Amino acid sequence: MLDRRTAEQILHCAVGLSGSAMWEAIDKKIDSMLLNENTLQTATLIHLACFSSDGRHLMRAIEYCEKSENWVMLANILQIARKYGEVKAVLAIHKIGVKHDLPELIVEDLPNWFQTHGIYWFDLYEDRQAGICFITSGDYLHILNLINDLYENPEAFWQNVLDPKNCPPQYPEERYQLLKALASDQEPITETPANKRSFVDVDFRAFATKNNIQIPRQLQEGIEDLRRCSSVFLGVDTDGIVKIWKEALTHEQSRFNSELDSETSIFEEIGDSPHFPKYYGTDELAPGVMFLRREFIFGQSLNDYTRPETVLAKDEAISIIRQLAEQLHHLHEHDIAYLDLRPDNVLLKDSQAHLSDFNTSRKMNGRDTVTAFILDPRFAAPEVVLECKAGKQTDIFQLGLLFHQLLTGRLPFVMAPELTSGKRTREHEVLKFALGNATLPYRYNLTDEFDDKSLKIISRMLAKTPSDRPTAKEIVEHLTTRKADVQQHRRAADVKPERNTVLFPARMGIPHKGHIEYISRIIDLGYHVRISLQRSYTITDRDPIPKWQVMKMVARSLLDLGFAPSSFSFILTPFFETDEEHQMHFAMLPGREHIVAVASSNPAVRNLFPNHPFLEQKAVFGTEGKLYCDRSWGEILRTAVKQNDRKTFEKYTASGVEHVLPLKELQVTYAETPVEFVEGRVRILLQKSAEQIPIRLGRYQTPEEAIATYLGAKILDPYSKFTVLQIGGIKQLLRYKKATLTSTGDKILHFEL
Repeated sequence: MLDRRTAEQILHCAVGLSGSAMWEAIDKKIDSMLLNENTLQTATLIHLACFSSDGRHLMRAIEYCEKSENWVMLANILQIARKYGEVKAVLAIHKIGVKHDLPELIVEDLPNWFQTHGIYWFDLYEDRQAGICFITSGDYLHILNLINDLYENPEAFWQNVLDPKNCPPQYPEERYQLLKALASDQEPITETPANKRSFVDVDFRAFATKNNIQIPRQLQEGIEDLRRCSSVFLGVDTDGIVKIWKEALTHEQSRFNSELDSETSIFEEIGDSPHFPKYYGTDELAPGVMFLRREFIFGQSLNDYTRPETVLAKDEAISIIRQLAEQLHHLHEHDIAYLDLRPDNVLLKDSQAHLSDFNTSRKMNGRDTVTAFILDPRFAAPEVVLECKAGKQTDIFQLGLLFHQLLTGRLPFVMAPELTSGKRTREHEVLKFALGNATLPYRYNLTDEFDDKSLKIISRMLAKTPSDRPTAKEIVEHLTTRKADVQQHRRAADVKPERNTVLFPARMGIPHKGHIEYISRIIDLGYHVRISLQRSYTITDRDPIPKWQVMKMVARSLLDLGFAPSSFSFILTPFFETDEEHQMHFAMLPGREHIVAVASSNPAVRNLFPNHPFLEQKAVFGTEGKLYCDRSWGEILRTAVKQNDRKTFEKYTASGVEHVLPLKELQVTYAETPVEFVEGRVRILLQKSAEQIPIRLGRYQTPEEAIATYLGAKILDPYSKFTVLQIGGIKQLLRYKKATLTSTGDKILHFEL
C-alpha cells in the first residue's frame, strides 16, 4: 500500500502546474526528501500510474525501483514494457538484471524480442502544423546504437524487419516509412498520412441521404486520441424508428491489434438479450468505414445520481447494483469483460438500469487477463493502473466504486483532492483518482452507517487483488432480495430550445401516461419540446378541462420524471375552422425558426407541416422487425372518470393530474356546458379584492401570462394548482374560477387574485 502522507506531500507540488513543469516539481520534491523505502515506493507508483499517458514515466519508475531494490515491482514493470514495446525500459531492466544477477530481470530473448516487437513501436511524434511525423534525434541514435550492439549483421536485421511478412498486421504506413529511413541512415521524418476518419462524418451523411435516413443530430464526434471515440449519429430509419448509428472502430493500426475486439463482434457474441441494447447489424459505407446500427436506449444517465445532493436511498442503490451485477454475470458467462463500468455508461429508465456502450469490452477467450490501459481515471482498477492488465474481476472493482458512489455521492479513494482545483489534465486525474484506487485501503464502514450487513460486500468488491473480489453471480445472489423503485432525480443538464425544438401538437383531455412517456422520450433524444395544447378555449365532452390546467398536469408529470422546466414549454392553440388559419397560427409562432421536427402520428397534423420531419409514436416506441400500433388511452380515461373507476384511472392517468384536479373535481368538469366553437374573442376578467379588471389575452399567451404582464408581476410557479405570482415583493395566488359565454359569442375567463 501507498504511504498516503508521503504521496500527498509530493503531489502537493503538482497543484496548478501541468506538463513538464509539473513533473519537474514532483521529481525535485522527491529528490529533496529522505529517500527511504516509503518515498521510493511512492515515487515508483506515482510514475507507474501515469505510464499510459506517457511512456517516459516508465524510466523514472525503473530508476526509483532500483534505488529501493524492489525487484518484484521491477519484474512487473518488465512485463508491461515488453508488451508495450518500450525498448528503453526493457533494456534498462535487462542491464539491472545482469548487474545484480537477477534472472527474473534478464531478458534472455532480447535480440529476438527487439527484432519482432520492440523495433516496431518506437516513440513517434507529430507536428501537425508542419504536417510531419518524426523520431527524435536522441531516440533514433539510441535505436541505431542498440542495433549495432545486438546484431553482427545490421543489414540482415533491417531486411528482416522491413519484410512485409514480418511486420505486424496493418502496420501504420508512417511508421513503416520511418523504419525505412532509419535503415537507409536517413533523418527519420515523413509526411503525416491523411486522416481517414476525417471523412467518416461526410461518408455517413451521404449514406443517410442515399438511403432516406433522417439524421436529427450527431451525438458524438470521432476522436483519434489515447481514448479513441466513435462518431455517433441519431437517425430515423426507413422503418420510421429512431436508432443509433455508431462508427465501428477497427484496431488494425494498434500494437494490440490481435487482442482488441470490435463492438460489433461483442454484440454478435452476446446475442439478443433483454439486458442490453438490441443490435440490428452493420452498414458498410466505404472500404474500412463501418457503422453498427442499434436500438436507442431512452433514460436518464446515472451521472445524475452520483452527486452528494442526489444520492439514492439505500435500497434504490442496491437495486441498481444488483441489476448491473446481473448484466455483468451475463457478459462473464459469455466470457466477455465489460471494462468500462462508470455512471456515464449506465442509463436508468423506469427503475431499470442498462449498460449502454460496449466499445471497450473484450472477449477473454479463456484468459484471466488482457492488456489494458486507463480509460477513465476515476474508475480505474488497481491491476489496470499498476500492471496494465484487466479481466472480469476488473468489472467487479468498478461496480464496487459505483456502489459506494451511489450511496455516498463520493468516490472512496481520492488522493490529494486539491490536485484538480486548478488546471485539470488527464495526469492530474490519474494521480487524484487512479493512484488512490490502486493503492489506498478502503476505510469506510457503510455497514454500520446504513445499518445493513449486506453492504459489507463493498469492501470485498474493492479488494486490491482481483482474486479476492466476489464474482458477479455472488453479488446477484447476495443482493437478490433487494428490489426498489428508483425515484427520478433532477437531470444535470437542461435542454436548450435554440434550433433544437420539437413541436408536440396534441388534443389532450386528461393527460395519460402515454402522453408523458412520448414527450419524455423526445426530451431524452436531446430536444426541447414545445407542447401545443389544441382547442384551448372550447369545452367538449372529450376535452372539458381548460387547457391551462392541462398544461399544469403535463408539466407536473414531467417534473416528476426529473426533467428541468427549461426542457419543455407550452402554447395554447385555439380551435380554427380552416387548415389555413391553423397553418398561419404556427407560421407566426414565436421561436418557429427553432422547430426542427414535429412529434405526432395524426395524419391531419402532417398536412399542417409538409416540410418538417416527423417523430411518430413508432419512432420512439417501435422495435425493428415488429409491428407497432399507435396507442391511445383517452377513451379509457374518460370512461374511468365518468364511472368513478379509480383503479383504472390510476393505472392510466399521468402522475401530475391530481396535483391540479382530483378525481372528484375532474368529474365536475364533464358536467360543463359544451362550447364547440368560440364565435367572438377570448377575454379575461380578474377579480382583485372588490375590483373586476378586464385584461386582453395575447395570441400566444396563457391566461396566467397575460395577467402577470398586466400586473407587472413575476410568475414564480406556473405549474402549481394555483399559479404563484410575485407582485412588489409579495407572493399571491392566482386562481381560475370559471368560464362564461356572452350573448355576442365572446368567452370570458374568470380568475381571482
